[in-house]
Amino acid sequence: MKLTLYAESSLGLDLGCITENVMKLAPNLLVVRGKVSFRIRTPSISAPQAYMQLSPAILDECKDSDYVILFTRIRYDNNYFWEGVDNKSIVSFWGWEHLTSLPMNNGAVFFLCATILQVLEIGIRHGENTGCINDLWMDKTGVDLGMRAGIICSECLVYHREHGEKSHSDILHQVQAILNDLGTASRGDLDVCDFPLEGATVPFNLAIGLRVEGRDGDVLPRAVLKLYVLLYPTTIA
Repeated sequence: MKLTLYAESSLGLDLGCITENVMKLAPNLLVVRGKVSFRIRTPSISAPQAYMQLSPAILDECKDSDYVILFTRIRYDNNYFWEGVDNKSIVSFWGWEHLTSLPMNNGAVFFLCATILQVLEIGIRHGENTGCINDLWMDKTGVDLGMRAGIICSECLVYHREHGEKSHSDILHQVQAILNDLGTASRGDLDVCDFPLEGATVPFNLAIGLRVEGRDGDVLPRAVLKLYVLLYPTTIA
C-alpha cells in the first residue's frame, strides 16, 4: 500500500522522520513525502471543492499512490478533522493547541494510522470518545486521549477478526506497532520523532481490558483509559 504525504510548510511537520519511522515499523506500507508544495488558499475547507482545487502538479505526482494525505492548518467548514474524497484526505490541524499539548508530529502519525484503518475498513467507527483510534471525535478533545492510549479497541479487533478482510491482518498488526510507539511517546509528552523505536504491539487481552462493560451495559472506556495512562505513563505493559 503506497501513501503519499503532503504538509503546508507552516505546520513544521517532520515528514521525513515520519515516513522513515512508519516504514520501519510497517514494512507492508510504502509511505513517501510529496515533493510538490502544498497550500490551501481559501479561508476554510469544503469537500469536495477543496479537493478539486488541488494543483495539477500534486495530482500528477501522486497518481500512482493508493492514498494521499495532505496536512493543513486551515479549518473545515464543518469543523471535522478530515474528510475523504476519492483516494485523498485533507487533514486539518486547526485549533490543535486548544485540543492537546502534544506535538503535531504525533497528530500526523495518529491521523495516518486512522486513515489507513478507515480505508481498509478495519474495525468500526465510535460515535463517542472511547480512546480507540476509530473514534469519530465529534468532541475533538478526544484526540488527546486517543494519542496517549495508542490502541485499537477490543470491539474493533473482534469485529475485524470476525468480519474483516484476512489479507489486511498484517497491516493491522503493523499499525498497532506504530500506535504502541505513538502512545508511549505521547504518555511521556514526547515528540514521536524524538522517541526511540520499539515496535511492540499491544497484547489482544490488554486491549480487551481497556474496554469494559458497566453494570447496565454502558461502556466505560474513557475512565479506564485515563487511569491506564496515569498508571503506565511511559510503558505499554
